[in-house]
Amino acid sequence: MIDLKSVLALNRIDANFAVAEAINQNKEIVLQPNDAQLDKGLDSKGVDLGEYKNFKYKNRFRPIDLLLTGEFRAEEDVITDNTEMIYIDPNEKTASLMTRFGENIIGLPDTEFENTAQQLAPFVINQLERQIS
Repeated sequence: MIDLKSVLALNRIDANFAVAEAINQNKEIVLQPNDAQLDKGLDSKGVDLGEYKNFKYKNRFRPIDLLLTGEFRAEEDVITDNTEMIYIDPNEKTASLMTRFGENIIGLPDTEFENTAQQLAPFVINQLERQIS
C-alpha cells in the first residue's frame, strides 16, 4: 500500500538535480571515456586527429593523443547546471588545441553515452531516493 506521504514526496523530485549531483560526485565516469578516445587519436565524435608533423616530437606519427606533458588532461573537468553537462579544460593550451583539432577534443564520445548513463544510473537512483526520504 502506498501512503500519502510517499505520494506527496514525489512532487519534490528534481530529476535534473539528481543527474547533476551524480555527475558531480562521479566525474571520473564521465571524463574517462574522453581520455580513452584521445588515447586512440580520436575526438569525441570519432574523428581522427591526424598525425604529428615531426616524428621526433613523440617518437611516432600516430596517434595524436594530446598527452605530451599531461597538463591538458589533468585539468579537464565537467560541470553541470541541472540542465546540461559541459566539459571544460582551463589549461592554457586548450584554446590553441581546439583551434587546431576542433572543439570536440573534449566531450563524452557519442559511442559511450549509453554506457556512461548505465554507470551513473545507481548514483542517480541514490540521489532520487534521498530526495523522497
